[in-house]
This record gives sequence, structure tokens and C-alpha cells, in this order.
Amino acid sequence: MLVWCKEQGIKVILDMHSALADNAGHNAPVWHAGNVTEEDFFVAWEWVAERYRDDDTIVAFDLKNEPHGKPTESPRATWGDGGDDDWQAVASEAAARIHAVHPDALLLVEGIEATPADGKDWSSTDPGDYESTWWGGNLRLAGEQPVTGADGKIMYSPHDYGPLVYEQPWFQGEFDAASLERDVWTPTWLYLHDENLSPLLIGEWGGRLGQDDRQDEWLTALRDLIADRHLHHTFWALNPNSSDTGGLLLDDWASWDEDKLAIAPVLWTDDAGSGVSLDHEVPLGAGGVSLTEYYDGGGAQPAG
Repeated sequence: MLVWCKEQGIKVILDMHSALADNAGHNAPVWHAGNVTEEDFFVAWEWVAERYRDDDTIVAFDLKNEPHGKPTESPRATWGDGGDDDWQAVASEAAARIHAVHPDALLLVEGIEATPADGKDWSSTDPGDYESTWWGGNLRLAGEQPVTGADGKIMYSPHDYGPLVYEQPWFQGEFDAASLERDVWTPTWLYLHDENLSPLLIGEWGGRLGQDDRQDEWLTALRDLIADRHLHHTFWALNPNSSDTGGLLLDDWASWDEDKLAIAPVLWTDDAGSGVSLDHEVPLGAGGVSLTEYYDGGGAQPAG
């Protein structure tokens, strides 16, 4: 697969999706499960860093997909509390071990699910004492308790979705782009960008279109935020068999969902609408252009 991506000018972010290799493994809240230990997690990333440190097809490592856990659950991912499943500490340790092998590796660190509200602490198991959001989406504490690592090589990566994925509380009443930015995105992760604390890559956003007006409003609002702030992002998903989001491809796995492409025009294209590769020499698939071709053709530097 990596060889094919290299041939197509596609760059890859490797992701540790789950500790256990099964179809439901991503439901496990933390980076260890069954007979897979935390040390196994570290060693696996060291092996990956060693194997691919000279392959520029891989542009980043996403350390763990969607750490999560509700206040009533055990185990649950925490942030900076010094406990057994402190994701801030574990991500920092992983960064140190990876960068000892591959100093240039760009590491993506997702958030968790729930952090204590003002005046509360991690000892509580009352959901009312927490600020909760999407799995992997809560970075409220990253500003004050950052993940440590090589300068310029740590990038936070929240996930954010609409009501067709899950009926979050902020979708159950009136909302608009302003309220989403004020009440959800800014305190949860956008402040890291706005206060120049860290670059961001919205690692997952997207979903079905034309089935729920609230879903379409959320999707358009986040699209506009990405364009306005010049945020990095990866749209979920390309493949159509993602059950709760669908894909950019239709069910024939060959045709584009043109309506979805039209509502998400923050993908990088040249003036002719051709996709721009992140490779300097290899064009992005059939009909795309390479970075060199893009800039030689007068393409502007991306804002941000």
C-alpha cells in the first residue's frame, strides 16, 4: 500500500487505531488492552519509527486514535493527573522514545473525552463534574499541560462530528456557527490555534449530507471555520463504507460524491481544480499536479 501511495503522490499519516487487531478494537478507551501492554505500545512505535524514518511517503504518526472514557468508566484516558492512564504523560513518553529513533517525526496527539470542569478534579465519577466531547476531541488541558517533545514536532489533532454521528448536547437545542465556535470549538481545541499555542490538524471531520438540516449546518460551519482560520484538516472518509459518515466516494467506489465535494471546498487544488500533491515531483494521482508543477504554474502559498 505504501508503494502504491508513493506512486500516486499520496502522503500517509500512520495511526495506531487500537491495541487489539479486531473490528471493534477502536472501542477500547486507551492504548493497551488484553495482552497488549503500555510497553508494547511504546516498543511498537519505536519499531515503526526505525523502519520508516527514511521514507518520506509517511509524513506523520498519529499516536493513538480517539483516547476516551467517561467519568464512570475504567479504564479511561485522563490528562496530566499522574494516574495509570494519563494520556499527556504517555504521549510525552512516546514522543521521547520515537524522537530518539527518528528525530524528524511529526507526531499527532489527539485529545481525550472528558476533563474536570472548573473547581472539580479527577477523583469525581459524576459526569456532571466534567466537560465532555467527542472521543479524541477534548484538548482543554493541553494549553496548560502540553505534551512534551522535540520543538516543532508535536501537533494536536482533535476529532469533531455532527449529530448524525452522535447527538451531543449542543445539537439538541438551537445552535449556529457562532454558538459552536464560542461554546464548543474554542474552549475545547480552537484556542490552541487562536492563542498561537500549537498548530492544529483536525484529524477527522465530515459525514453524511442532505439527510439532516442540523448535520448540514454543522458541516458548513466547520468548513467555514477551517477556511477562515486556515486550519489543517483531513476529511473523513474517502471510502463509502464508513457506516456513520459515508465517504467522498459513492457506493460504487469509483464515483465522487459531487455534493459533498462542493460543500467541502477546502481541499487543496490549483486554479484548474486539480488536486495538489504534497510530493514535490509526483503528481496527485491521475489529473493531479505535483508541488513543483503547482508553484511553477504560479500557485500561491497556502495561507496559515
